[in-house]
Parts: sequence; C-alpha cells; structure tokens
Amino acid sequence: WLLTPTLLAGKVGFQFLNFGGSLVAKGLSKFTGTETLSELSNFMLALSALNKDFRQRAQQVKDLLQSKQTSFVLVTSPQRERLKETVEFHRLLAAQEKQIAAVVVNRVHVAPPEAAWLAAARLPEILRKSMEDTLKEGQGVAEEDERAVQLLKDACRPTPIVQIPRLESDVHDLQGLYEASRYFVEG
Repeated sequence: WLLTPTLLAGKVGFQFLNFGGSLVAKGLSKFTGTETLSELSNFMLALSALNKDFRQRAQQVKDLLQSKQTSFVLVTSPQRERLKETVEFHRLLAAQEKQIAAVVVNRVHVAPPEAAWLAAARLPEILRKSMEDTLKEGQGVAEEDERAVQLLKDACRPTPIVQIPRLESDVHDLQGLYEASRYFVEG
C-alpha cells in the first residue's frame, strides 16, 4: 500500500518507454542511454509485481493477527515508563477483544537472600558497612519492582503475569533460553 501510488505513477510514467519511436524516449536516450532507460523500466515493472506479493502477505499477516486462534504475549520490564506503555497496549488489545495469553515482566530484581545479610554481618566493620549498604540498595530496588509488578497485576486483571528475574547474563543462546523458560513453567 505504501508504494502503490509511486509504482502506479512509475508504471504510467514509464509506459512511454515501451514505444520505441517515442520522442521523449529518444530524447532521454541521448542523455542516459537506451540501455539505462530499458533497465529502469524493467526495474519499475518488477517492483510492481513485488508490491502485489507484499500486499498479499500483509493481508495474510492481518488475517492471522485478527484470528480468534491468535493470542498475544506482552513483554515488559518493571520500569514505570514501560509499565504505562504495557498497560495501555493491554487495554487497547482488550478493547479490540484480542486474546492476551500473558504479560511477562522481564529483569525483575529479587531481594537479597537472608544468607547474604548473615554473611555481611560476619565481615569486619569496614567491609560490613559497605556490604550492608549494597544489600539495602538491592532490597530497595527489589521492593520498587515488586510494587510495579503489583500495579501491573491490578491493571491487567485477569491476564496472568509471569515474572522473570534479572538473570546473571542476557538470554542470547539456547542455554539462556532454557534457563529463562523454567519461570514460564513455574509461573
């Protein structure tokens, strides 16, 4: 649809090249060469065929997205800006009566484990203070993420919310995907 007006104009505009005796074609061929005009004409006609195929595929995608068998999985992070976008997109899909299978909240910070606090308490004074400050900061970020996820749960009811904690490394291979997948099964 985007290229249709251009391609139609191109098809009409290059039809004059099909007439070997055209004065315009003869004039242009002096500056660009007959071969260049012929190649340009062939290119525009080939693009027209591609446009038709593109429109057919676009219609197939549209039909698939509108199918009752299609469900959407929204993926977000616990950052406030992303949550607002996710809630709005969820509302839009729900208003259009689309199936929403789940909302995945990725990279959720988890609170430091009790063992970390106990280990920090056994450190020498100079290190303990620094470690406890780091643990408090981690605790604060985890609590903020927890509040954000709760807001998302409230706004997107009854859609299931799946949380994936912030992993040690990004998911970029099958091993990482396997590691992340267990949260879908457990969630």
